[in-house]
Amino acid sequence: MQVKGIKNSIGLILLFASAYTQALAQEQVLTFKEAVEIALKNNVGLKRQNNQLESIQAQRLNNKAQYLPNIAIRGGGSRTDGLQIDLEGQGRSITSDGFQASVDASVPLFNGMARISNLKQSNTDFNGQLQSIERSQQQVMVDVANQFLQVLLDQELLKISNQDLQTQQKLLEQIKNFYEVGTRPITDLYNQDALVKNLEVQVIRSENALRNDKSILAQILQIEPVLDFDVVIPNWDANMINLEGIELNNLYIQASKSRSDLQQSKTQEESIKHQLRAATSGYMPSVNLAASYGSRYFAQRGEEAESFGNQFFDLNPQLSYGFNFNIPIFDRLSTRNARIASKMQFDNAKNNTSNLEKTVKIEIQRAYQNFNSAIISYSASQAQLKSAELAFQTQEESYELGVSNQVELSQANQLYIQAVASKAQAELTLLFQKIILDFNVGTLKYDDIP
Repeated sequence: MQVKGIKNSIGLILLFASAYTQALAQEQVLTFKEAVEIALKNNVGLKRQNNQLESIQAQRLNNKAQYLPNIAIRGGGSRTDGLQIDLEGQGRSITSDGFQASVDASVPLFNGMARISNLKQSNTDFNGQLQSIERSQQQVMVDVANQFLQVLLDQELLKISNQDLQTQQKLLEQIKNFYEVGTRPITDLYNQDALVKNLEVQVIRSENALRNDKSILAQILQIEPVLDFDVVIPNWDANMINLEGIELNNLYIQASKSRSDLQQSKTQEESIKHQLRAATSGYMPSVNLAASYGSRYFAQRGEEAESFGNQFFDLNPQLSYGFNFNIPIFDRLSTRNARIASKMQFDNAKNNTSNLEKTVKIEIQRAYQNFNSAIISYSASQAQLKSAELAFQTQEESYELGVSNQVELSQANQLYIQAVASKAQAELTLLFQKIILDFNVGTLKYDDIP
């Protein structure tokens, strides 16, 4: 059921992603969920892992088939010229023809538990590969989220830079008019003109940053880098995102059950345990059953012999069956060497699992703290923006009345623009911080993306 569900999900993702890729080419607008769909469809690493899953499934089926008998039809014909014993028991130079065929079957009854260990190992490897694919899908989603966030931020910063440039250009025209009527010194005009030129450079830099980050996002999505598109801010309410009801200890417990890479590490440990048992089977005896049913035909040139049909179907058919066993006494230390190698792999797998458990806790703690910091930063940025906006409006009115100078107005404007940018960055970061937390806990799902 789990395999079928994953295949159905992948099929739906491929279907929707293909449609969204076509829509992207037409509309040149990309939402976050569309970006995730396209990335899951095109990611090369995921394609490799799905191919690996098919290979493991084939090995799994092969290990199941080891419980079935080997069945083969064997046969051959021959002609012999030269000195032979004839039908009367005399040696002479003659020509003889022969043909034989048989149906043979054999099945192992016991091979030191190797079959069952190999089957359990392949089942475990299959489950481990499913867990690896799930974690890779989550990694793709968080990679898209991080770069999508960066492009969103670039777009907002470019918009802020353009708005600031337009505002300062209007102010430059005002100062120019003030200077012409003699109410402002020439230094104000020069300072404002220099500020406008700096803002024009800033706009160019923002445009370059946006283009570069779009190229990186296109690379992650595996779409044509020449395709121009805009990303859309998710329709999520930042004010509704909080840590209420989320406790750090509960996240640890949840991660121990949900982190697919942690589960894969434990699965790998179990797989090597079965490999160790299979290697130990070399110390044990093996027993096989075998059966064969066949017939033959023989004739010598110049001698009267029964016909082929009479010999092959009536006179010569025979059935043989029995068993054989093998008791290992000395195999030149091959089994010992295989057992030691598997034991070392098993110890390393246990160490990897232990280390990953600690790493998971550190990652969750860091994501939890970053989430909390993002909430605090967003709240602080709102207050900072309100204060900076009021300060700028006050300075702007004072400058128009001649109470303050152009330097004070520029400083107030700079603080206001910084506050606008900080608020945009804090809000966008908060929107995606829950995705990053879910990724570290291991509960990030494509269907949960709004």
